[in-house]
Amino acid sequence: MYWGDEVGAVLADVGRRTARLGYAGEDVPRRVTPVAALLGRAVPAEGATDRASVEALWARALRDLNASASDRPVLAVVDAFADAAERATLAEVLLEGLSAPACYAARSPALSAFASGRATALVVDVGHGSATVAPVFDGYTLLEPCRRSADASGAALSARVASRLAKKLGGYASDAGVVADVKHTACRAWRIPPFDSRLAEELDPVEFALPDGTAVRLGPERFEVCEPHVAELRSAVRAALEAADADVRRPLTQEVIVVGGGSLLDGLGERLGKDLAESLPSAFRPRVMTPGTKDERLHSAFVGGSVLASLGTFQQLWLSRKEWDEAGPARAVQERFVM
Repeated sequence: MYWGDEVGAVLADVGRRTARLGYAGEDVPRRVTPVAALLGRAVPAEGATDRASVEALWARALRDLNASASDRPVLAVVDAFADAAERATLAEVLLEGLSAPACYAARSPALSAFASGRATALVVDVGHGSATVAPVFDGYTLLEPCRRSADASGAALSARVASRLAKKLGGYASDAGVVADVKHTACRAWRIPPFDSRLAEELDPVEFALPDGTAVRLGPERFEVCEPHVAELRSAVRAALEAADADVRRPLTQEVIVVGGGSLLDGLGERLGKDLAESLPSAFRPRVMTPGTKDERLHSAFVGGSVLASLGTFQQLWLSRKEWDEAGPARAVQERFVM
């Protein structure tokens, strides 16, 4: 199928927590909406998985964008662990339930790599509920070595910040917004491993103003609280590399890309690079990169999908409703959704 270079495809990254919605060719999503707001209820930890919930979620997401799926193809972003059944359900919802003329389900790690101009990379996506480490080689996500860690997530770091700084934050330790501000403005990954508490004592503390105007001074604890987070992330990266084929480990370590909301932690990419340099053989020469802007980190899969769906060479990969009907779900997903 060929749709031409100016397709104007709908692009939707509907995750477990947030839906990012827009169109191919755009730099950032037009709409970023909590999934719970779209569903009108709390979202289970595993996300919306049954067909009825998936269809309701996608219908409301498109309505939030003020778009119709019936007149243009839809590029859907799915996570690294989405299996064939999940992608088949999504395709069924888009093609049959919402009458899209064509669709494609692309895995998030491959799109994040594309957003950084790489076809091969080790994508470290530090999300709210979990951190995912996924090898991407020649544009394909290598599924077996993918690793996921809830202990390296943004939520886990927030919990550590709230617990470690509870005395200084007082009642605000239970305020998610205040904790997030502390995490993003005052906390920092220690640059050179291992963490040195005595050296940290010599550094100037930072002040953080609480909503009531109280100034809180944060010293070594602003580095110390990040150490378990860094260790968990490093462990997940090492596990993914060890599970990958030996032939691809070197090119993967030379293109480590850190994205997601958790990548906004000051110094995280630099510290992870030094940790890997110390723990891997010298021949690997790890290089860790973080995209330059906040939007590029937060919406990396959307950015990659926007680029991909705008390419003329991609247009023949769309799965049409006719092909879906002729091939059947299993074959259509296996043959078309290869990323």
